[in-house]
Amino acid sequence: MSDPKNMTKPISIFKLLIVGLPLLILATTTAVWLWGVGLWWGTLLVAIGIILLTGSLLYASQRLDQANNTAVRNQERLEQLTHLLTATTDFVGISTADGHILYLNKAARELLTLNPDTDITQLKTELFYPPESLTRLRTQILPTVNETGIWQGETMFQSPAGQTFYVSQVIIGYRLPDGSVG
Repeated sequence: MSDPKNMTKPISIFKLLIVGLPLLILATTTAVWLWGVGLWWGTLLVAIGIILLTGSLLYASQRLDQANNTAVRNQERLEQLTHLLTATTDFVGISTADGHILYLNKAARELLTLNPDTDITQLKTELFYPPESLTRLRTQILPTVNETGIWQGETMFQSPAGQTFYVSQVIIGYRLPDGSVG
């Protein structure tokens, strides 16, 4: 079923007349005043041009409203997703394929004993894997993600202070247009 918010509303004759009629009267009056009573064809052409311009402006305005509504809905969805990721008690992290951390939610920062104001963009994921888990990540887990796009299982993490803990982990690779994982 289609979403009524996404449906294009036709421009009604009523709207066209509300905007176009005063412009038509103005154009007719102006043409009569400028060209004299004998040039009704000029008046008619100006009036038709104004009506067409009015219709075009109404159509463009409607399309702009639709684009704005779509942008607002997308922003609302992004805010909902951000709220969900922030509020969950699960460890949620996002990093680039080469391990640069882009995002850690509150629960992840707490598990890793990171301050809320820590600049995580300067950190790499390998900092949070003990040596045996890092080897497994490089030799088994990441090749699986590159091949299938996903890996899930249990692995060990460590805080920067060296405290280790097991996590149930899901790694999802984002496919780039060329097919590689990014």
